[in-house]
Amino acid sequence: MKPITAIIIDDETKGIDTLEYMLSDCRPTVDIIGKYSSSIEGLKAIKKLKPDLLFLDIKMPHINGIELLELAGATDFNAIFVTAFDEFKLQALRLNALDYLIKPFSQEDLQQAVTRVETYGRRRILEEQVLNAVELLRSLEIGSLTRIGIKSGNKVVFINLFDLSHCKSDGNFTYVYLADKTRIHSNYSLGNLEEILPDKYFFRMHREYIVNGKCITAYDKSDGGIIVMHDGTELPIARARKDDFLLFLRQFINIDRF
Repeated sequence: MKPITAIIIDDETKGIDTLEYMLSDCRPTVDIIGKYSSSIEGLKAIKKLKPDLLFLDIKMPHINGIELLELAGATDFNAIFVTAFDEFKLQALRLNALDYLIKPFSQEDLQQAVTRVETYGRRRILEEQVLNAVELLRSLEIGSLTRIGIKSGNKVVFINLFDLSHCKSDGNFTYVYLADKTRIHSNYSLGNLEEILPDKYFFRMHREYIVNGKCITAYDKSDGGIIVMHDGTELPIARARKDDFLLFLRQFINIDRF
């Protein structure tokens, strides 16, 4: 029987080591292909390694487990939350989590969860995914799969991806500017957002700025390069990023030379 490939994401390395040890006694075999104490690195690994199964803690810095599963979007893997907190169980199950284990859990509890993965064929039935996704969208009232969650203080603000005009670094935090000139002070750093936002539409053209290509209205070649956003905001282009930025800009402007 082919092993189940899995990734563990937990900000406590002791928790990762304990879970890995317990999984060594589970059947079918679980092959750990990635272990991450950073939720940002874990999110990148999910997209790159495409595991069958994800073991995920909930309370983590930068991006918690619930937010991470939301950001992963349409999934082709099963998720099992492994956490010391039980107040997030309903949210987790609405996000298609296959199981929710409360620490400390027994070997039997873990084995039952792994068996469920095998029973469900390591992949959720598409119909079940769609129904659960619809229920999640209704419960969160976010209405569109193009929306993302931006953590701000003690809350998560859901915004339409293409309403996001640009982001400006504020040390370990970031100001997120929307098309209607709303400004959100996010707990995420600019580097965090760079990893989260799709690079097809968003580009970091300066150490302090990320821009949405669809919101650029003008490009001024003077002074090393300046772009003008739809609201009139002018942003500088770093010299080292200018060539890459112009390649990025050609997706949105039909012009051969600048």
